[in-house]
Amino acid sequence: MRPDQEVSPQADHLGNWLPPDVFGGNILVGEGATGRTFSWDPNTGVVQQTVIVGNPQVLRAFSVYFDRDRFFIVPYDATQCAVHEQFPTWRGMTFDHDQNSVSYVGYAGEENRLATANTEQTWPSELFPQTYLPLAPNNDSGGLVGDIAIILALAAFSIVPEYVQYGLENGLGAGRWQSHGVQSGRNDNRGVVVRVYASPPWNEGHLRAFETGRYGAIFE
Repeated sequence: MRPDQEVSPQADHLGNWLPPDVFGGNILVGEGATGRTFSWDPNTGVVQQTVIVGNPQVLRAFSVYFDRDRFFIVPYDATQCAVHEQFPTWRGMTFDHDQNSVSYVGYAGEENRLATANTEQTWPSELFPQTYLPLAPNNDSGGLVGDIAIILALAAFSIVPEYVQYGLENGLGAGRWQSHGVQSGRNDNRGVVVRVYASPPWNEGHLRAFETGRYGAIFE
């Protein structure tokens, strides 16, 4: 996804760039993994390309942009609607922290940075720019949970568009992030749209339990 260059750019009161909020202002582009569907088994860490059969339920749909070390998010497909007519509109990525220093990544949290990022963990620096890392290093183990579509978007942003499939297949593991060794794809004005489908026996209840850490941190 990218902004339509014919649409006048937006900015907040500080002059920071904001994604387009008019219909047609966000364009789906055919690069990277656009149009491909993947299955991810969190128990084994296996990610593979698959084919959608029938009309499965969409459990999550998020649009995410990156610009100047910040992520902007809406919980729907921004290429299919006028964002200014929806609720919520574009928001910066945020977190909630629990007592074990686990960070829940979402779009309506109370914290602007991860709870922890120690030197033995690779996922904080590979999934997030410095803007979202703790101000001071610490030795807490912590971990990452949260809206799975956002986490998948972060995985896509961790690698240049042409290698997104490689990044997903090699980065997503069972309870840990695996360094894929390819340069970051966090480029200004780059966007992604992620849809998460029901895949029996997984349903909304299972997904919510996974997102909230009931089965443990998604990345430790």
